[in-house]
Amino acid sequence: MAVPFPEPVTREQMQTNRRHLDAVFFPQRGRVKNLLPEPDEVIEPEPDQEPDERPEPTRPVPSESEAQILDAVATRAEITVEDLLNSLSKPAALARQVAAVVLTRSLTSDPTHAAMICGLTFGAASRALQEFDPLLSAQALPIINDPLACVSPLWNHAVVSLQDRRTATLAECLMAASRASGVSLHDMKTERRTQSHVRARQIAMWLATQFTLMSLPSIGRNLGGRDHTTVLHGSRVVAKMAATITPSDHWGLQEWADAIWAAEWRPSNGKGFRA
Repeated sequence: MAVPFPEPVTREQMQTNRRHLDAVFFPQRGRVKNLLPEPDEVIEPEPDQEPDERPEPTRPVPSESEAQILDAVATRAEITVEDLLNSLSKPAALARQVAAVVLTRSLTSDPTHAAMICGLTFGAASRALQEFDPLLSAQALPIINDPLACVSPLWNHAVVSLQDRRTATLAECLMAASRASGVSLHDMKTERRTQSHVRARQIAMWLATQFTLMSLPSIGRNLGGRDHTTVLHGSRVVAKMAATITPSDHWGLQEWADAIWAAEWRPSNGKGFRA
């Protein structure tokens, strides 16, 4: 008996059998295939979703009274208002805390508003208030009636609270060096390089580095536009002499300037003095 030859399987039957086998033996594959789009199916792209980004907080523009307080604090710290608001230096950081306290207590404003003006966080402004409020109460400072008069005491407290003796100004350092040497303030800022002028200038540089919060470039700019390396050199020359002097506990700028001027001076190198 002849075995009949099987009929050929069409393409449609092969695809049907394949889908049936996938559904029985590979159900997961079948589900995945059902998720795939058909050749003629067009998938529309989803609309772009706007990113969930919070807008950066804008610093409020200070009023006229607030601008006066910022200017007074910057003047006491011997920096500009721009540096007070943006600089990362130590004087600027202290000045921002003082300004936040004066703004909050004098204008009875919200600490958040004062912190935003000064570029501080709310936590930093709150810590500054906790630090300075006892001083305002103990000394009965007229923070509301005359806030500008409270800037200097608060600044001195800010420096002392960090165990830093640097409360003097550059003008006071220059005056002490001028009185000790007899060189005028005008001549100290000129290009004259006589021995007396160089010595007086170097004493002022050392006093400024020890008793103020000013940086070396800032000291040089206020001493006739000199480079910070000149200030560094002059300070090191005087520092070697100051190390040989035994000061008293009550010594200030003038006592140091007089003692250094009376000490024995020697050129730092064979080419003479430089300042």
